[in-house]
Amino acid sequence: MNKKETNSLTGLIRSRIKTRLLILFFGNPGKRYFQSELLGNDALSAVQKELTILVKAEILTSQTNGRRRVYWVNKKHPLYSEIRNLITKAEKNYS
Repeated sequence: MNKKETNSLTGLIRSRIKTRLLILFFGNPGKRYFQSELLGNDALSAVQKELTILVKAEILTSQTNGRRRVYWVNKKHPLYSEIRNLITKAEKNYS
């Protein structure tokens, strides 16, 4: 993911962290991530906030695995295909 791609989606989504998370999850829809894998250079509280929003919207699903929480894309969400297409188009146009 390059800066130009992130900026194009961030203009639509209005959150750089949420944009980064959506690109990661929808770019790898079969992968599950622990919260620690999602931090990047961002603060834990900021990432947690965006994950909570995405889980409440049912775009992501989460589950506790021992003492850790794991997250993955909810492929049954009614907008799954549309969000994935948007991410794919952004990657093609800005990579």
